[in-house]
Amino acid sequence: MQNPLVSFMSKPRQDEFESLKRYIEASERATKEALDFFGDRITSEVTVQKQVDNLTFQSSNLGTANNRNGTEYTLPEGWNAVAGGFETTLGIQRRMRAVVVNDQKVLTDLRDRQKDEFRRCLGTVKKARDAYISIQSEVAKMQSNYERKCREFEALDKELNPLGSPKFLKVQKDMTDADIEYRKGSLILERLRKEYTETWESQKQRIREIERERVATSAKVLMDYIEIERSGAYEKMKIWETISRNVKDRVNPDRDCDLLAEYVTREWPWYPPIHFKNFYIGECKDLIFNIPLKEYLGFHRLRVPPFLEKCTKVIEARGIDREGIYRISGKSSDVQDLKMRVEQNFDLVNFDDIDPNVLASAVKQYLRQLPEPLFNFPANDRADFAKHTPEERIRGLKKSIHHDLHPTHRSTLKFLVEHFVKIAQHLETNKMTPTNIALIFAPVIFGVQTDAFSELTTNAPLVNPKEPFFKFGNNKEPPAADKGPSISQFQSWKDDA
Repeated sequence: MQNPLVSFMSKPRQDEFESLKRYIEASERATKEALDFFGDRITSEVTVQKQVDNLTFQSSNLGTANNRNGTEYTLPEGWNAVAGGFETTLGIQRRMRAVVVNDQKVLTDLRDRQKDEFRRCLGTVKKARDAYISIQSEVAKMQSNYERKCREFEALDKELNPLGSPKFLKVQKDMTDADIEYRKGSLILERLRKEYTETWESQKQRIREIERERVATSAKVLMDYIEIERSGAYEKMKIWETISRNVKDRVNPDRDCDLLAEYVTREWPWYPPIHFKNFYIGECKDLIFNIPLKEYLGFHRLRVPPFLEKCTKVIEARGIDREGIYRISGKSSDVQDLKMRVEQNFDLVNFDDIDPNVLASAVKQYLRQLPEPLFNFPANDRADFAKHTPEERIRGLKKSIHHDLHPTHRSTLKFLVEHFVKIAQHLETNKMTPTNIALIFAPVIFGVQTDAFSELTTNAPLVNPKEPFFKFGNNKEPPAADKGPSISQFQSWKDDA
């Protein structure tokens, strides 16, 4: 089956961009023709009869030229009314040339402003469009590479005793790397598609404003001109009064802008969202695992991952009294099935039907698979941390939380600490003391290997008995460091996270 991205790239879409260019040209042409009309009006003072015939023709053309794309705009009705007035008032000398010259200047200024604005809108749309199209071929290659690696892995997996062989491990690693690369590419392409769509929406609104200004200004100039004609000949005044009333009633800038918006919306194509296609389960509507927390929450404009919220809610409702929650792992196949289902369609997953131990294991895997740890604590920092006094360690970690952590990491950390407090409050039944929770989650939260963290916690306790890690509620004295963190400490940590 042909790759849909490759198929799309083989036939690049130009219709929407060319449609925008055609509209700009038509709008500029309409303004230019109006300027031509008033220019000819000025010269008509010398040869009235000859110019009246010419102006009648031009005003009629304006009535049809402004009806772009077969849409019945209201402004052309005003020009058609003017054409009828010329036919009735042939032979009447036009006066008040200064007013007409001023009207011409107003339209000239309008034309110059529109030209700059339209070019700016066109450039903005083109830039977003080019950025979106340029990455499509790269993502298509990533997808093809990912599928090829998966097929190689499946073929090797069917051989006898492939586990542990260097070739098997290499193919497995290549497949994992291709999976991560394709995920990142899909996310970037979806972001560019969304930016392209948002850019078009903003520029469409700007085009609407420009068009409204053109219609409103043209209508005003047209009304000024009608008033000039009325003052030229008393005997024709009633005719021009009728024309004036018709223009006032028929020309509606809002109506013309609405018609323009309908046309542009009809011509603008809809680009479907870009989804990651898992080799085993197909299209995934959301990427949750192996995605940077800052990028995921920023893209969705959230403070805490919904996956963590759903899992912890069920754990607090049905698993908080279960002995060894978070310590006893759920069934591996069930955990893997849950991870696939939430990425395939998060909204269709009923978390209430899932075993709390499976949810607890999924929470740990989600945190462990973050490309950047929730609270990055690299080896150099750990070595430096162990050299300081307990008071200095507390101050350093508090500073890291409040000044170094990204807001998305800080809000997620606060959410987890609040959850840990609830778990620890039921330690009589679930046997999960704050120390047990810390030993389980510290490695995945700090990005520290288990043996390294055990050495760190053994030689350098996390909590100073005289100064809290966070601000302690109600000025309560924290427990001794050698007993590990307590429930009161967890409660204080979540208040300050």
